[in-house]
Amino acid sequence: MTQEKVDSLIENARIKIKEHGPSFKSLAKIANVKYNTVKGFLDNGTVPQLDTFIRIVFAAGFSLADLEVTDGRLVQISDDVELSYLRMYRRLGAGYQDYVKKSIDYCTAKQEKELETIPESESVKVSRQRNNKK
Repeated sequence: MTQEKVDSLIENARIKIKEHGPSFKSLAKIANVKYNTVKGFLDNGTVPQLDTFIRIVFAAGFSLADLEVTDGRLVQISDDVELSYLRMYRRLGAGYQDYVKKSIDYCTAKQEKELETIPESESVKVSRQRNNKK
């Protein structure tokens, strides 16, 4: 991992924890670190030791994968269910991830096909009949 990616991961941790994490006091207690360590990391830009950083991230309810940057953009997920599925997906091996992708593609194609076959509502039919008589 390049230094740029490490810096980005650390900054993303700060952003996400400040936006969605518990209070500094609660976070310090859960992570079993000093309040000043949490405050220094989140407010003052100091970077704690790696093990402390990981404890703070996990105590805030995130994994390192949640902080991943894709194409220079932080992936934002606000739905807890979607986030839990993403975490489960990331734990899968490559073969199972491929199976999930194919399943999603299949379901998406099937849904699109079903939407094409939905019968027109009566109001649309009547409107078309009126326009055809003119």
